[in-house]
Amino acid sequence: MHIVVEYMLDDGSGEVNLVKWEEAMGNVLALGDVVRVQGKLKRSTWSNAVEVTISKVVLVTDPNEEVLHWMEVRHLFLTVYLSTPCEHVPNGAPRITAFRRAFTVLRKAGLCHLEDADNDVYCFVTLPAALQPWIVGTVRGRSRRILPRSALQSDVMWIVDEGETSVSHLVSKVVQLKLFRHLSLDWIAAAIDELSKANVLSATGTQISIK
Repeated sequence: MHIVVEYMLDDGSGEVNLVKWEEAMGNVLALGDVVRVQGKLKRSTWSNAVEVTISKVVLVTDPNEEVLHWMEVRHLFLTVYLSTPCEHVPNGAPRITAFRRAFTVLRKAGLCHLEDADNDVYCFVTLPAALQPWIVGTVRGRSRRILPRSALQSDVMWIVDEGETSVSHLVSKVVQLKLFRHLSLDWIAAAIDELSKANVLSATGTQISIK
């Protein structure tokens, strides 16, 4: 007794339906098997889709064969299917020039540091860490005043609460700084939220204060 078994084959460039006649008690391919297929490509008699009627299928056991196939798929994508193939970009191109300008701004702002000069590896400061001194300074300038040491008879400079700052006010103040005026308001608000979670700031509703 024979039965018709349908498979979905993905060769990396697309998916196609496979039809194979199987013996009722024969070996059936399993999901995820890597196979090499021979057959006839035609339009299905049951639908308008294209399918392959399998005449021979071989289970691939050599992992190198799979790697080589994916290299072929990548080459096919770049040379045939990609509408705008990758090309070398000259150093004077506008996008490269803009990228270098942004990179220079980041380095001057202290947000980007050279980690490995030999391999040209850089590390970047996260946005909350970069904004922290400016945010804390803005909150202090608006909602707190510093008492002199003599007033508290202490060698430590103490800060006394005088009020709170709203999140919207804080965001508007930070985005006015030349260094951060290109940032999205949502990004700045997210950085404030991260600083609150890190217990750098204290958030109560829409109000922000220093812990």
